[in-house]
Amino acid sequence: MVKTPVDIYHFDQAIYNWDSFSERWLVIKDAQTDSTKVLISELDPLSNFNFKNIGEIKESGWENVDGRKCLIINCKPSVENELMEILWRSFDYNIYIDVKEKLVRKATLSATSKNNANTFLNMTVSFKDFNEKITIDKPNVK
Repeated sequence: MVKTPVDIYHFDQAIYNWDSFSERWLVIKDAQTDSTKVLISELDPLSNFNFKNIGEIKESGWENVDGRKCLIINCKPSVENELMEILWRSFDYNIYIDVKEKLVRKATLSATSKNNANTFLNMTVSFKDFNEKITIDKPNVK
């Protein structure tokens, strides 16, 4: 899935995953596989922000995120994600905190592959629409 857009949903005990190669929705019923929870965990960006311990924390400056001034906090935690621990090392996180609103607006992580020092993981997660109702429709499978 490297450099491949991910479009995945979980509705009614099934995973809907857009396959950009076949240009159609793949449907995997929960009952069909024991790996459903693992798959969801792998693709859930927030699961990559569960820490065993945070390690060293330092302020890294300020940056505007969506027009809001945010304090950047850097940490190098040990992660609580088995897949991440197996594949990656040297985790480096930046958390962008809107101090005025007391909200996390953005978070980034980077890590280096344990198998190839020239392969890196870079992820950015943005948070918006706080306390807003968000409607997500089930994909139309043909």
